[in-house]
Amino acid sequence: MAGVPVLAKMIGETVRHIHCLDFMVSARVLGGSSFHRARRHVFPHLFPRLIIMTGRQLVQVLTLLLHLAVFHIFIGGAVITSGQEHDEYNVYSTFTYEWSGLIGSRYGELLLEPYIVFFPVMTYSLLILLVNMTVNHLETSFQKAE
Repeated sequence: MAGVPVLAKMIGETVRHIHCLDFMVSARVLGGSSFHRARRHVFPHLFPRLIIMTGRQLVQVLTLLLHLAVFHIFIGGAVITSGQEHDEYNVYSTFTYEWSGLIGSRYGELLLEPYIVFFPVMTYSLLILLVNMTVNHLETSFQKAE
């Protein structure tokens, strides 16, 4: 939900830009309905950009979730596994055991025993890397097609 407003704003600006192009003005002058213009002109130009924007927003949201997990703000909520609520040595763990929560809950042990956090960090980094590579490849292939 964090990336939806930014993505909606970017889509709106892209559609507004497409409506200002010459072929859209010609389609309007020739009497094309708004549904026809959207289906035949806007969506074919918007679809590749929509995929690229969604991929970029996914990477940003994944990074945001990781940063929030360092401060013990997890997706499904935090569970105190030891200590009491007023104790400064509480161990927070994630309720849903997502990757960012596993990394954030064991962030303090990163320098002491890095093998505990090694596999969640590697898989999370690999996920971000693969999404970035996919978006970059799609972007170059869409640019070649235009």
